[in-house]
Amino acid sequence: MIKIRSSNQETGNNFSSPATGIRWILGSFLCVFTTGIGAQDGWKYHFSGVPIPDRIQANSAWKFEGDDSLFSIPESNDGVLFQWNTEKPNSGIYFPLGFILDERSRFKASVHFRLRGLDLEFVPGSFYGFQLAFGFVDSRQVFNESYRRGTGVHSPDLYEWNYFPDTGFGSTISPTIVDSESKFFPTFNFPIEVPVGEVVEVTLEYTGDERVMYSTLKVGESEVQAMEAVRLPSDGSFSGNEIDAFSLTSYRDFDEMGRLLADGEILDVSIWWTPALPVEGAAMKVALRAGLSGLNVSGGSELFVDGSVRLWCSRDLVHWEFVTSAPGSELSQGAGFPLPSLTDTGAAAVFYMADYIPN
Repeated sequence: MIKIRSSNQETGNNFSSPATGIRWILGSFLCVFTTGIGAQDGWKYHFSGVPIPDRIQANSAWKFEGDDSLFSIPESNDGVLFQWNTEKPNSGIYFPLGFILDERSRFKASVHFRLRGLDLEFVPGSFYGFQLAFGFVDSRQVFNESYRRGTGVHSPDLYEWNYFPDTGFGSTISPTIVDSESKFFPTFNFPIEVPVGEVVEVTLEYTGDERVMYSTLKVGESEVQAMEAVRLPSDGSFSGNEIDAFSLTSYRDFDEMGRLLADGEILDVSIWWTPALPVEGAAMKVALRAGLSGLNVSGGSELFVDGSVRLWCSRDLVHWEFVTSAPGSELSQGAGFPLPSLTDTGAAAVFYMADYIPN
């Protein structure tokens, strides 16, 4: 990965990475950082403090989709107020990961929140029950009207933590994985109540090498409780899935069997993820080196003769955009990608990454 930035860049996001780099000074205000992103690297993002709505929409790695009345800032200016409301369209505060992850990947989230209010209506004796939800989703689908969480057949591609308040069957915590064909793989942990007014810590972790999702709950100063793990079957019944974001999600209920209205104060969120290791025929990360003339493939470029190298750019290490590609045969002969100037990019910081696709 190559990073280009002005020397006076400021950012409100806090990213950390285990990778390190080398720096060259190419001019009064231009620095180039080269960083290798290995297949086992992961990023960690943590937010708390004073995220304001226009920053989440425009200038932050966090985005909002859906009904903006569900999002607000508390009087303390600390954290975010989010409302789960089954009468509103699918909505969420979400963090795009910048990668498509699947069941071979590894990812984890930790959330501290406090319920400020809970209003639940349901038909006694029915199996109705909607949930407070957050987890890893496919943002290309989850906010569409056709995505219906309550039907059991219209909500693919999820790794989610769910809390179902008591509707006569006991308060239930249900970590759930849903595949691309909307087949559900949950566990049900009850009776476990998430009380109003208490600070709650939830962790959700999926490990692709085990094909298992773990979750824990900690209420106030109580002991950490481990939920029953979700274990994907090995009999072929799991069809695979893809996710690209972490989201605090409010789902719309499409029938009239009940209503859930829950006000939550989201205090902080931490997210870790590691893309899956490359498989045969899949894209592999390529190291870049920066020179005065451009960006070149670094080390063993003859290995890339039988394929193409693609160049990607990002302004926030979250959203990656395709720039161009070049045949590996050309790169092996010394050709490279032109190095854009800061004027060309129109941004204070631009990050570059390359990968290789075999023919």
